[in-house]
Amino acid sequence: MFTNKLILNYRSANLSFKKFYTCIVERHEKVSLLPKGVDPRKYNLKSRHFQYKLVECTHIKKWGNIDVLLTEYVEGIGHKGEIVNVPRHTAYYDLLPARLAVYPTEEYLEMFSEERETLSTKAKVSPFAMKTKEELSKMVLDIPMNVNAEWTLVKDNIRIALRYKKIMCDNDSIDLDQDLDVTNKNWKEFNQEPFLVKIKINDYVSGDIIIYFYFD
Repeated sequence: MFTNKLILNYRSANLSFKKFYTCIVERHEKVSLLPKGVDPRKYNLKSRHFQYKLVECTHIKKWGNIDVLLTEYVEGIGHKGEIVNVPRHTAYYDLLPARLAVYPTEEYLEMFSEERETLSTKAKVSPFAMKTKEELSKMVLDIPMNVNAEWTLVKDNIRIALRYKKIMCDNDSIDLDQDLDVTNKNWKEFNQEPFLVKIKINDYVSGDIIIYFYFD
């Protein structure tokens, strides 16, 4: 009796960890149709009729994207009242459970009609721009300078240092304060604490980079 109870407990524990998947298969050789009036129970299938090939596994199939209606502004995704196309994983695990988005039904479209009318005046920010801003904020940019020469920090110095980091930008994207005068005589004053330079990513987003000087 004790052994039987252990076996039953073991089986019930294993059943709780089982996962069920759906796979779509088709026969290698199709079964021919029976003549009308013939009892199908008398038709004997051959072994070749039980050979299948896998067509699709639904549990590994990519979910794809889905349209959702944002109920609040979500950074890098969209504004309140905007219909956005996002991956299903993002919608099901991030936006919908947090009530940041709903399905774009007629009822919700009418509820957010006022916000949707003002969307044309709001800036569109892509998630790639926000990711670029995040990466720039983590970066410490070392600017190489010659200790034996007189120099003044200009945009070209920052642009070349960014190129060493495999970041391509033009001088117009670098926001360097014109009143800021960094030379070979006073650079130590700026190296004692983080020295920030703003990089323009697009018309709406900019990122800050920490600047340090080092000498060859």
